[in-house]
Amino acid sequence: MHPIYDFVSSSIDTIVANPWKIKNIPKDKTDAKDSQWIASLCLNGQIKRSRILSKDDRDLRTLTRARSGYVKTRTQFRNRIHKYLASNGIKLSSCISDIFGKSGRYILQGLIEGRSIDSILDGIPSGQVRKKRDLIEAALGNGLDEISRMLIKDTIDLLNSLETKIEMASQEAVNRLQAKSKDLAIVMSIPGIGFVSGSVILAEIGNYHDFKTPEQLAKWCGLSPGDNESAGKKRPCGITKQGSKYLRTVLVQIAHVVQERQIQSCPSSFTGCQRERNTTLLSQLWPERSSASFIIF
Repeated sequence: MHPIYDFVSSSIDTIVANPWKIKNIPKDKTDAKDSQWIASLCLNGQIKRSRILSKDDRDLRTLTRARSGYVKTRTQFRNRIHKYLASNGIKLSSCISDIFGKSGRYILQGLIEGRSIDSILDGIPSGQVRKKRDLIEAALGNGLDEISRMLIKDTIDLLNSLETKIEMASQEAVNRLQAKSKDLAIVMSIPGIGFVSGSVILAEIGNYHDFKTPEQLAKWCGLSPGDNESAGKKRPCGITKQGSKYLRTVLVQIAHVVQERQIQSCPSSFTGCQRERNTTLLSQLWPERSSASFIIF
């Protein structure tokens, strides 16, 4: 849609609308009838224009969505490795919180290379993990079979490639967000929001000056309760979910993070630590700017 819109809108008043909001009578649909219906709505001014983000905002949104896709694929590959380990009776995740950390990667590499269990356990880099030697030895069992070693090795190679792509996408997002460093600092000053979630929020919303009130923004995001009133009676209604699913997902994740950290029981310390981390990150991203210019309360 965007290439056509960019080409046509320069010379013609182009309206981009949500087809769900201009539906005609159900089960009476032909191309000719749809054309007449849309034309009549347009002539009567009954078509609500959709928001069209600027080219820079659309590029940033495409980039953050691509990064989200990489992260989702990475999760799928990690789950696949868990499945291969479980098929060999190995429950490594019961002993190590993250089997894709430094120690976990070392153990996986040892299993792939077919090394003995004792040599793998002796070389674990983390002292905390080495204290769980007996548990890890029991979890590893007899190691991996030949097919599982091959499949896990291939999956880890794909994971490494994805990690590189995620890092490249993050760096490109940093470069494109330099023009919005002030907005990013304001967003990241909110508890529970880091650089990744903040960049997704800015990319999905675009120019927030399009919204006159916070209620309009919440409604556009699909997080505002819908209206259901008939015969003077109002019925409770859930959120509309008509906005960006990427934005809605990250906002819900942020709410879960805040809830898990129990901000209600200790709001000042949580907020202070979050702001300190975000200020440090922003100072690293743009060292030429003073840290005082990032956080605006």
